[in-house]
Amino acid sequence: ANDKNLRYHHLLNWDRALMLLDREHHCLASPPAYISLKHELDKVIVFERGHGLLWLVNLHPWQSLVDYRVGVDTPGTYLILLNSDDPQWFGG
Repeated sequence: ANDKNLRYHHLLNWDRALMLLDREHHCLASPPAYISLKHELDKVIVFERGHGLLWLVNLHPWQSLVDYRVGVDTPGTYLILLNSDDPQWFGG
């Protein structure tokens, strides 16, 4: 992680960001997640876990999905709290 020529520092930053998110929202201590979408071709999983958090996980090796629409149980405005595509912190 200390060698900036490699990308392990981005993975370390991602791990730290996930731990901070858990400290604030207690995701790991929450009941099991409700999975609302599993899309094999898009390689996307959408689930709810934590206090009012909606997780959209894109596991596609190269395709970033912009404006991906999903259904939600609670209508409203959702904010992005953590985005692995952030080039500064996570390498995009």
